[in-house]
Amino acid sequence: MSKVKITVMIVLILGIFGFLIYYGLNVSKDLKSEKEIKAEIEQIMTLQKNKSENKEQIDLILNRKLTSDGYLKVELASKNYLKDLYSYIDNINYLASSETVNYLSAENIKKERDSDFTISKQNISDNKNQISDNINKLIDLTTNEKLIMSYLDTNDLKEYYIKFYKEIIGDLTKGLDSEYINNKYGFLIKRLEIYEKAINFLIENKKEWTISDNNLSLSSEPNSGFYFYSEDAQKEYNAIIEELQSVSNNIKSATPDSEQSKEENSTN
Repeated sequence: MSKVKITVMIVLILGIFGFLIYYGLNVSKDLKSEKEIKAEIEQIMTLQKNKSENKEQIDLILNRKLTSDGYLKVELASKNYLKDLYSYIDNINYLASSETVNYLSAENIKKERDSDFTISKQNISDNKNQISDNINKLIDLTTNEKLIMSYLDTNDLKEYYIKFYKEIIGDLTKGLDSEYINNKYGFLIKRLEIYEKAINFLIENKKEWTISDNNLSLSSEPNSGFYFYSEDAQKEYNAIIEELQSVSNNIKSATPDSEQSKEENSTN
């Protein structure tokens, strides 16, 4: 075998060997980047379960960058998506927890009787609209593919990066369809609607009840207890209160953890 052929073979072998090393390093880097992104998301989801204590750490993870190149685009898109996802859920939870006013307390009824509960009715209406708005945005965010993809800068981005991003979002939103979201958060609107129903009932029967010593007495006798002149009217109001209590008792704290959401949804 001539020296030229030997030299060519050596060059080819070295070239192949070099390519394999380069390919192996890139594969290793890709796997590391994918692992890092998934680990970041899992950590955020875990910390989110107790956000009040972990907010600073969550913000740190959401705003830092661990990867590069195409994976950086995926990392940023996934984290920005999570920011909005949790923002809508946090808004819903805040609106639920901020509902500290008992619209049917003796104190509130006494204060608002003469104004036909104008303030309470406006507050209930505002809360309903804000909760509905955030629920609709949450549904759109988890089901609208065009919106989901809008977070990712796909310019000059290879297909496997796009596929990886879709995989991440698919895992995050699995089980979070419109039916699940409405079932999970719809009770908040239902509770407000029952408050409205009770308030309207009191307004329509305004001449039938009075407040005495912070006790609601629904008759002409201030100390006679909680009833209307009509037994049927009293039963109707009591039924509204029972409905309100039933909804309130079934209220569960809304969790943004999609892994928990998937487990709950799979058992229903």
